[in-house]
Amino acid sequence: MTEARGIRQTELAAAIPARPPLAPAQVGRSSAPRQLTIGLVNNMPAAAQEATARQFRRMLDASGLPSIRLRLFASPPWPKPAVMRPSLHGDPIHSPIEEIFDGGVDGLIVTGTQPVAANLWDEPYWPSMVELLDWAEQGGIPTMLSCLAAHAAVLHRDRIDRVRLPEKCFGVFHETICSVHPILRGVAATLTYPHSRWNDLPERSLVEGGYQVLTRSPAAGVGIFLRKRRSLCVYLQGHLEYEADTLLREYRRDVRRFLAGTSETYPAAPAGYFLPRVEARLARFEADVRQSRSSIEPSGFLDHLCGPASACWHGAAARIARNWLGYVREKD
Repeated sequence: MTEARGIRQTELAAAIPARPPLAPAQVGRSSAPRQLTIGLVNNMPAAAQEATARQFRRMLDASGLPSIRLRLFASPPWPKPAVMRPSLHGDPIHSPIEEIFDGGVDGLIVTGTQPVAANLWDEPYWPSMVELLDWAEQGGIPTMLSCLAAHAAVLHRDRIDRVRLPEKCFGVFHETICSVHPILRGVAATLTYPHSRWNDLPERSLVEGGYQVLTRSPAAGVGIFLRKRRSLCVYLQGHLEYEADTLLREYRRDVRRFLAGTSETYPAAPAGYFLPRVEARLARFEADVRQSRSSIEPSGFLDHLCGPASACWHGAAARIARNWLGYVREKD
């Protein structure tokens, strides 16, 4: 990390007014557990916000713990969706992120987003991310950070920078549990779940920075890691929240971008995701595309692609969510 970068982050932090620390909702003592409120800060573009919120809501619901409320917040500078439009659960789709600082949130989940800048501090969400991270740390709020949000947090807090990968880490990977921690209670020794990213956090840098690595994969690197300061912060380089067809939809999108000429790179199929016969069809389609890019009509072929019928990682995701929510409740 260069000195100029450190100066830039210092100046940015100084320019952001301090937020008051979290003031959890006060409740009386009773035998029944009180409702936990989890804030989901959604950094995804407006078109993907609702699907991302649905995925995290499903993961928390699958934990089986009662009295969990999810509050949704949209991070700028994305165009605001239909703010305050009621969802099926009776709460607004997304509220402006500024409202999270009013308090009443017991735990925090922060999503990643599609990278648009070479440097994280040039990403559109960076100022609001820095403010959010500092506020959560000051208030001791248990936090779970996904993908690019995890990269931003370790850069801001410990100046550990991500490394650009030679090719996209894209697919379903097997990870081995390499460290014991209650957050993985009940999870099998090998954890299988999706990754979708162009960048990586090297394990050596994380360990030297004081982070505890919980899972790793020879192909995907570090999966889950954590660090406890005022409260526990869990970092996910992958996507436990993904639905069974999420990687399929991402692959279709990227193939269509290549065919439209908005991307110069033909995407690799997600590793460990399609059946072998489907992978063979994809290889033939790619060969045809490269031979005659302008005359290929992809809609029928891509629309009829089939991924896995179910998400094999949802059981482990539910256990991890249950363990994390249990920790949030113990903080009460």
